[in-house]
Amino acid sequence: MVVSTLLGIVRDDPPYEIKNVKQLIKDRYGYDISYEKAWLSLKRAMESVYGTWESSVYLLPKYLGALVKYNPGTIVECNHLPTNNPGVKILNYVFWAFRPCIDGFTHCRKIICVDGVHLHSKYNCKMLIAVCLDANNQILPLAFAFVDDENYDSWKWFLENLSRHVVCGVRGVCLISDRHRAIIRAVDEVPDFRHPHGMHCFCLRHVCSSLNTRFSDVHLKDLCWHAGMHHQIRKFDVTMDAIKNKQPLAHKYLLGIPREKWTLAHDGGRRCEIMTTKMSECLDDVLKGVQRLPISAIVWVTFHRCVQYFVQRVLEIQRMIQNKQLWPDYAYHKYEQWFARSSNHTVTQFDAMEKLASVTTGGGQHIQTVQLTTRECSCDEYYWDTLTFELYQNPAQCERRRSRRDRSARTRDEIDRPTIEEGEHISSDNSSELYCL
Repeated sequence: MVVSTLLGIVRDDPPYEIKNVKQLIKDRYGYDISYEKAWLSLKRAMESVYGTWESSVYLLPKYLGALVKYNPGTIVECNHLPTNNPGVKILNYVFWAFRPCIDGFTHCRKIICVDGVHLHSKYNCKMLIAVCLDANNQILPLAFAFVDDENYDSWKWFLENLSRHVVCGVRGVCLISDRHRAIIRAVDEVPDFRHPHGMHCFCLRHVCSSLNTRFSDVHLKDLCWHAGMHHQIRKFDVTMDAIKNKQPLAHKYLLGIPREKWTLAHDGGRRCEIMTTKMSECLDDVLKGVQRLPISAIVWVTFHRCVQYFVQRVLEIQRMIQNKQLWPDYAYHKYEQWFARSSNHTVTQFDAMEKLASVTTGGGQHIQTVQLTTRECSCDEYYWDTLTFELYQNPAQCERRRSRRDRSARTRDEIDRPTIEEGEHISSDNSSELYCL
């Protein structure tokens, strides 16, 4: 009775938990069942719907073949262990990536986070995941893999396939991971993720946790976090001095980690302020519960979850288009944040010949020098490239402005910046000017 009740539920909701089974039976039939009976019933229901682990492994090649056949461009790579029987193959590694996700990467920030997930089965098996963030700061799954364990061989094989099928020679990709020795060794063997083609950075949270494990000091851990999050080298040095004064050995330990791999102040702006592998761990949360499913069922779940992602985002994009937005919501939100902060910034001097400006920030507390020619700022906080997009005003913001008040009636003179009329835009295809918004 319990198993038949659960069949439809586990089909629609694979992560269904044992505590929910007990509550369901009590609410529906008025009986209290033991934890053991709930566990066995859920196990049998899962096997009835998704099969056993052994049968799932047997069906995996057929299922992956169907994915490739009916979803053109989907990538599947398998690695098998050698056997004495030519007709028998022993599965070692499996890699898969869906074509819409691969194509989507070309429109995302060139930052990839990788992480490993332990699968709850009677066999020792791990799942490796690679994700990135789209323009609206939402997670885009890129690739998945089943491996026997997280070691040098498995990570090297996964990163090689990730480089070959997803990155596809794109320069400047920043790979973020924890400081697992196997990952560090494997990255050295994949040119797309190391200098000069790319960059490998460490998750700041793991660096702080390692420091806390060694010295058991939460205050040191907090100082390490602040040091990594500072944009300015001056502030980074001050925090590192505080760590040195409190615990010289901790300071020495952090100096042993290349600064460009864990700090914003020295990374050259490549991380786009993504300091942790949190987005890959967010995907772990999405997959939470499916870790106890058979291997073919997990592949099925990743496919349907990715389909759901794209369906939801199509609806969001349609809303943005209807609102006449040319940037996603996240970009407008960041723009408005920086626009509000810029109200405290004042250009006090400007040398038109040298393209050199003095900017007073923080209500007059600091004076920074901005060199437009070399695209440098004395604060060492901001990085910008040649603008390759067209800049428009947020239509929603324009509507809010019209509803609040009229524009200033002050008489403008030749010093004022020319007003951009409605329908016009700033094209930056052939310009290297910096616009302070």
